[in-house]
Amino acid sequence: MRELGAPDDGVELSVAPGTGFLVRLPENATTGYQWQVVERPEWLVCRSDRSVPAVRGSLPGAGGTHEFVFEVPGTGHPSGPAWLVLHLRRTWEPEGREAATFRVSLSG
Repeated sequence: MRELGAPDDGVELSVAPGTGFLVRLPENATTGYQWQVVERPEWLVCRSDRSVPAVRGSLPGAGGTHEFVFEVPGTGHPSGPAWLVLHLRRTWEPEGREAATFRVSLSG
């Protein structure tokens, strides 16, 4: 499974039906900032969305990561380019106050 991280922001990813990919981004949920999917094509399924705490033995409040696993089902494949957009933000703050944005252009 292909893995994407912060350095892959803005890349173009070709995905075929029946394949998937992992997005792993740094996050410190203790500050309230969490990654959220704000745009995705309807044919892209999010199979997993979870915060992963810092490694054992880290200082209290240390940041961890957020992992998303996406999959393109074997049926209903992409019909053209689309965007996957994630924002790092506090849920209680108004839209437009994102700390970071992660975008991937998807094509079949």
